[in-house]
Amino acid sequence: MRSFFLFIVILLSACSNESQQEPARDNFDNITKLNTAGEQIPLDNTEAVEHRKVMILAKSGFRPATIMLEYGGEVEQSYEEMNMVAGLIPVDQLENLKQDARIMHLEIDKPVELKPAQVLDWGGVRLQVPNSLASNFTGSGVKIAVIDTGIAIHEDLKIVNGISLVDYTTSFHDDNGHGTHVAGIIGAKNNAIGVVGVAPDSELYAVKVLDQDGTGYLSDVIAGIDWSIQNGMDIINLSLGSNQASPLLETMINKAVSQNMVIVSATGNEGTAAGDVDTVSYPARYTNVIGVGAVDKTNKRASFSSTGSAVEFVAPGVSILSSYVGNSYARMDGTSSATPYVTGVIALLKQINPTITLQAIRTELRNESIDLGSVGRDSWYGFGLVQAPYYFKDIYGHWARNDILTVYEKQWMVGLPDQYFYPSRALTRAEGAAIISRILGLQQATSGEMPFTDVSIKHWAYQDIRTVYQDGLMVGITPNQFQPGKYLTREQMVVMLSRIFSNQQTTRIPFTDVALSRWSYQAIASMYGMGIISGVTPTSFAPAKSVTRAEMAAMLNRISPHLGE
Repeated sequence: MRSFFLFIVILLSACSNESQQEPARDNFDNITKLNTAGEQIPLDNTEAVEHRKVMILAKSGFRPATIMLEYGGEVEQSYEEMNMVAGLIPVDQLENLKQDARIMHLEIDKPVELKPAQVLDWGGVRLQVPNSLASNFTGSGVKIAVIDTGIAIHEDLKIVNGISLVDYTTSFHDDNGHGTHVAGIIGAKNNAIGVVGVAPDSELYAVKVLDQDGTGYLSDVIAGIDWSIQNGMDIINLSLGSNQASPLLETMINKAVSQNMVIVSATGNEGTAAGDVDTVSYPARYTNVIGVGAVDKTNKRASFSSTGSAVEFVAPGVSILSSYVGNSYARMDGTSSATPYVTGVIALLKQINPTITLQAIRTELRNESIDLGSVGRDSWYGFGLVQAPYYFKDIYGHWARNDILTVYEKQWMVGLPDQYFYPSRALTRAEGAAIISRILGLQQATSGEMPFTDVSIKHWAYQDIRTVYQDGLMVGITPNQFQPGKYLTREQMVVMLSRIFSNQQTTRIPFTDVALSRWSYQAIASMYGMGIISGVTPTSFAPAKSVTRAEMAAMLNRISPHLGE
């Protein structure tokens, strides 16, 4: 007798096959039907003969249709441009047909099928997955356990390994469809067919704990987490739940988290119309589990999505297209479908930083999520709609991420080849000259004065430095020293920006460290009044502090409207 009798139910509202396929069947098997007594009877009194579909190309002067008929065949297709027919031949005549000297070429007909072009469903688009894929953020090397109904063999999925913990089969093959759908959202291959997952290069492990009806025992779920710990998983996806707490389940979850494993769980499909009742299921309620709710295409809470204080994030969960049993695809609704989106995004973060902690993941997800509903965390949307990282590995969750992405897309600032932006790194005077020249589209100076003896013609920023100097936007530290490798200060950057504009107005500033007599006061006051700069604190500007790449990006983004961008 099982020690636990608590059923786990998959969190699924609806399912519709996108492209159902009939079971494969030879067209020429003996065809039978059942009578009312359940006995098999032949459709006619003749013994069925097995046939094979073939194509015959005959030599000149011979009629291929005649040859086909001589061997008891049936012509189905003839061709104008070639002396050829296609049709059915009794299998026992194939060898004789091959020996017929009148035949130039005999070929067994082959099945062909439509391979639908790969699509990225609306959910992935909403999470910026196209940008993350273009940035080569694919979840490579991240091991994910899908604890569910198993995963079916599918041409759009790569299953590394798995285990069955149910009592009726040793196979982790999916006999329900739910686990296969979840797996596709996480890691469907980025190929030319079907769909593509959030983390297509992640490593999927099938942990079957639910049966063909989508139900199972809590003891098996606990065993699945135990197996995941023993096999070094990075993330566990639990698109399932129960309305009852279990101290043993929570203990096993805590053991997994203590080994830097991340557990993501569906909040449940028990939401009410009013959304004023706490209906979040377990294990999403547990502190060490990231609980995920569902939204529709309008970014509104899905009517079925459970509500409560344990909702931490939301993701698309209505009419989600993904892989399904029978090597097909289906659309499903449910927080079960929303959960793997978050799992996939976490896989991207794990790829970027394999040692990232649960706390850091939560912080970065929170900083990047699109706030929905009430300002801040709420019981419907948590912290909001998750977003995938893209372009740079080191800006996800950074305060200046949106500024950095904007100026990068304008090609005003760029990262390094290793896909790092280095937002906290100080900016050099040479880099500042190059950026100013770039954003203004200045024509490179090819002649004229260049008084700086410390900037050789071979210096990478030589043309930019000469251009901004001749345009009056930058000057040297001394009359003949530019000091290109010296860090640019915050006040120097502001003065450079202020020289772009005319008719500047001075505004009273709150910064106690910028005296009226300071050389940069007018520029700081002007740029502050235009909303281009801010202090490091409400009352301090830190004018002599080096300007960071992130601060520069923020200033450039704020100046953009004033440049007609």
